[in-house]
Amino acid sequence: MDQDDPIESFVAYAAEHWPSHLQSAQLIVDDGFMDKLFQLYDTAGRGHPPWFAIYWKATRPYGGRPSVNALHLTALLRHEQALSRLLQTGYELDIDARDDNGRTALIWASEYGHERVVQMLLDKGADVNAQGDFYGNALQAASYRGHEGVVQMLLGKGADVNAQGGFYGNALRAASNGSHEKVV
Repeated sequence: MDQDDPIESFVAYAAEHWPSHLQSAQLIVDDGFMDKLFQLYDTAGRGHPPWFAIYWKATRPYGGRPSVNALHLTALLRHEQALSRLLQTGYELDIDARDDNGRTALIWASEYGHERVVQMLLDKGADVNAQGDFYGNALQAASYRGHEGVVQMLLGKGADVNAQGGFYGNALRAASNGSHEKVV
């Protein structure tokens, strides 16, 4: 994108920041609104690829864009109302579904410290010890990023502090590498 072009600059800003604006808008949402939102989250649909490609490049320019589903996106973007709707509906939902990098929604939410989302996923039965991705598991992701509250929630639900895997090997190494003394 040419950042000197005002239209392209606006498109880039909108793609990158609409999730945070939606979080702070405190909207009262109805089924029609959720239907539109889930169209944006539909990874196979028309609306998803353009905005998500721009969002991903702006927020994580160093990594390849993952193939995610609506559950992953609600966890990553901390869209609690959308997640609640997904979890309450009869929507065919695999709470521990993995993206193409092996991350579950719980790993996404844990990495970003989205405590309410983590709690919602745990309450719905997400596997606290699911292995996959760069971090290895949700506890390692939260530990590396220093999210003390999430670490406590995961441990309270039985996260294996000695689980091996991921780039850092275990949660202690992840927390140490992230220089998070309180998590260690």
